[in-house]
Amino acid sequence: MHPRGNRKSNLWTPFLVKRFTCRFCSKGFRRESHLEEHLLIHTGEKPFKCELCEESFKHDQSLKYHICLNPYAVSTCLPYGDC
Repeated sequence: MHPRGNRKSNLWTPFLVKRFTCRFCSKGFRRESHLEEHLLIHTGEKPFKCELCEESFKHDQSLKYHICLNPYAVSTCLPYGDC
């Protein structure tokens, strides 16, 4: 049987294991980057800051949306790609 058809295949087991656990709520993640993003929920940290209005966001995509949504920031959109 093809590995994708058999979830119990030893070939796929390492990809299913959630090795990174949140110290606050014990939720598991397969990637450390996903855990780091999740931790922002508990810490309240907002590391992505708008240079024009000082508003902060938890996710880089939220900052991109904010910049592209505001007409006064059109020139700032350019580094992020098309708005």
